[in-house]
Amino acid sequence: MSRQKKRVDSKSKRARGGVIAGLALLALLALLALIARKPAEDYPPAERHSVSTEKPQVCLHTLLENEVEDESILRSLELARELGATTIVQFFPSAYVEREPGRYSWTLADRIVRQADRQGLRVIGRLGLVPDWARDGNTETLNYLTEELYPDFADYAAAFAERYAGSV
Repeated sequence: MSRQKKRVDSKSKRARGGVIAGLALLALLALLALIARKPAEDYPPAERHSVSTEKPQVCLHTLLENEVEDESILRSLELARELGATTIVQFFPSAYVEREPGRYSWTLADRIVRQADRQGLRVIGRLGLVPDWARDGNTETLNYLTEELYPDFADYAAAFAERYAGSV
């Protein structure tokens, strides 16, 4: 082997050795940084903020639209009241109420609103979920409504507002 080749091999070995030594040093520094790190409980807590309100209110989101038994609805609302809630947010899907255009079945919504009233709970109604007949073949989402059917949803919202005026 020529002298020049031996020098090149020797230089590349030294370079590799330097890279390995550098990586080892970096790993050692990272390990030391982890060991020296203070536990979270040693850090002072961030400034605590408080909320000031003139009308404090505990509000729970309920999912009563899929309950079939009055006892389940009642028990859920009793628990909400016992927890100190004064208000519930309840979903009233148009898909459950308006299974055919312009024909409303308020049975479940009536039960929920009546039971909430008996428990002394205020109800905030959330409307949505497009009925099958209004989906226009869209199966990707149950919330998409074509623009030409906006008046139908507005009719549902108006009928809901009229029916539950003063209650929801």
